[in-house]
Amino acid sequence: MTSETLLLNAYSVAASKHALQMRKGIPEPYINHCVRVALAATGLQLPHEAVAASLLHDVVEDTPTTLVELYEMGFPARTVELVDGLTKRYGDQADAETKARLKPEYYARILQDKDLIVLKLLDRIDNLRDMRKLLRITDDRKLVKWAGAYLRKTQVEFPPLLEVLPKAAAPWVATPVATWFYTEAGHLTAELQTALPPPVVS
Repeated sequence: MTSETLLLNAYSVAASKHALQMRKGIPEPYINHCVRVALAATGLQLPHEAVAASLLHDVVEDTPTTLVELYEMGFPARTVELVDGLTKRYGDQADAETKARLKPEYYARILQDKDLIVLKLLDRIDNLRDMRKLLRITDDRKLVKWAGAYLRKTQVEFPPLLEVLPKAAAPWVATPVATWFYTEAGHLTAELQTALPPPVVS
């Protein structure tokens, strides 16, 4: 399979599987997120198998599609391996005990693979940008609080990835990825402070 065919197939599958999904709180097709992550991965000259995985990174987690089905569709083992590594085995609604058990395993696996580290960061960077979009178009306090909780979770979970990034990736990959991450996290922090002002003490 040529690299062009691989990426076209990955886009076709991702677009089909996410066809009825929208980004939370934003009037935008879900596939746009996958494409943006893939464009960033392409710009950083990640391997084609990793770019394909960036297009497919939420297919197993957020649709009924399985890893076995991706193999059967003809995707390379490396692409399916990366999709597997990016797929959480716990949902947002999982109980605290389940998250406490599975989340460390999830991030430990990512930390062992340089492509997973970069792809996970690119995914989160785009999510942070979408949180900023959300703040600009909503006055729903629940969504605003959700964005704040997401930022706090990011600030807890991502320092280990950022710490190993300079050793795991080439400078022309690590430097822009780290810059994008800190820029988006900083912008979101500032915008949340405006959206959620502290209570007035009388």
